Amino acid sequence: MFIFLDTETTENGPADRICQIAFKTEDGLTANELFNPGMTISIDAMTAHHITNEMDRDKGSFRGSAVWNQLQNLIVPNSNVIVAHNVVFDVDMLKKEGIEPKNVIRTPKLARSFDKVSVIPRYSLQHLRYFLKLNIDATRHTALGDILFL
Repeated sequence: MFIFLDTETTENGPADRICQIAFKTEDGLTANELFNPGMTISIDAMTAHHITNEMDRDKGSFRGSAVWNQLQNLIVPNSNVIVAHNVVFDVDMLKKEGIEPKNVIRTPKLARSFDKVSVIPRYSLQHLRYFLKLNIDATRHTALGDILFL
């Protein structure tokens, strides 16, 4: 089974953590939650995903949450595959939280493999969204919006 996933984080350094996660399975199970990462979200991260420290202040932590348990149970079968645009980053963030997916697909690599004659000029998620005319009613650069584009 494919699990389409995206994380939003406090920043992208080795100590940073997840402040939002969204995933959707191909059979329709969807999760989209904010979490208190236990540290301050950087201004640079806020400008990208628009999640502020005030928005997640009263939320619980990701590790041990119902969403954490759902995802852990989904990735335990080695046949399930995480699909993410920046899968290396997202998996690194998941590993910090004790979740270690074995099978992954990185969507830019997939898009390149289908673009045999190099028609697509860039492979960022938002560029692919507009280039491929994916008219999905979703907010730009939220974890949920990003997985809908995946």
